[in-house]
Amino acid sequence: ALQGAFRGSGQVRTIAEVVGGLRDQIEQRTAAAWGEAEGDDDPPPLGIPSGIEQLDEQLTFGGIPVGHPSLLGADSSTGKSALANRWIRTCAERIGPVLDCTLEDSAESRVLRHVAGSTMTSNTNLQRYVVQRREDWDAVAEDLASLERLPIHYLEEIPEDVNALCHQAQRVIQREGCRLWVVDYAQLIPSGLQRSGPYEDSSA
Repeated sequence: ALQGAFRGSGQVRTIAEVVGGLRDQIEQRTAAAWGEAEGDDDPPPLGIPSGIEQLDEQLTFGGIPVGHPSLLGADSSTGKSALANRWIRTCAERIGPVLDCTLEDSAESRVLRHVAGSTMTSNTNLQRYVVQRREDWDAVAEDLASLERLPIHYLEEIPEDVNALCHQAQRVIQREGCRLWVVDYAQLIPSGLQRSGPYEDSSA
């Protein structure tokens, strides 16, 4: 009965041959994906850390898993975007380029959120391009200079169709070699920018 159940080349391989082929493919793709020099003993990270030690220790891969989508959802104003910003910055500093998309903020607003989080400066004031205290200005200026050197890219004209967004983002990811893609307010895209569902906003 088994003779007619399968169609194939009839080739038989040992597990050693299979493992050897897999090892070669994994090594080649890993080196290409992460730009590693041949002979580098440091393996690519399995997760992208947030930079928050207590959180990263609880996550299986030491951060959000590389190569897999992650959804961060909760009630409004609970720190989802702030946490997403931590992942964005840590990835850009330690791993590689990042693509950041949002349906709510401009690129300028996103940058100012980074600065507010890093310098503990009032985000409300920064969004008005005002540093309330003179002694905070040096910290703000230094952080802006640090951010300026990071490979973070913003997709500002967000399509209202999720497929169009994916195609547009894919072009940027391939061109810039992005290792992380963040979409804020992701659930608003397929519904034509109309809010719905149990959560007001989310980051993925």
